[in-house]
Amino acid sequence: MERTVSRRALLCAVPPASLAMLAGCSSILSETNPDVVVFNQTGESVEVTIEVTDRSTGETVLSDTATIEPSQASEYPDALPDSGDFSATVQTAGELSGQHAWAVTSEDQSLQVRVQNDTVEFDTVTP
Repeated sequence: MERTVSRRALLCAVPPASLAMLAGCSSILSETNPDVVVFNQTGESVEVTIEVTDRSTGETVLSDTATIEPSQASEYPDALPDSGDFSATVQTAGELSGQHAWAVTSEDQSLQVRVQNDTVEFDTVTP
């Protein structure tokens, strides 16, 4: 005979000390968007160079070259300040390139770059 246990019965069976140990862990499990993400939406590995510049100072805040496998991404968490005006330049080894200017208005904002077979596209995402 199969026994079904309700959620309430399960929570009552868990010792209170166990619940106390888990308190606050939900923030660890929640995901936040990295400041910058470069997606490879092609069918082969792509070498991508990204440079992000603060438009008010001319300072380079992110500069990296990465080889990204098909359907994978390169993530750059905490690459940008919480606010400011920025410009991104992305170029592949195959000479495909794109530029994008945007204003960061929130620490939760993310620049998402999609490298495709014939174009580089940009989106600014704010949850």
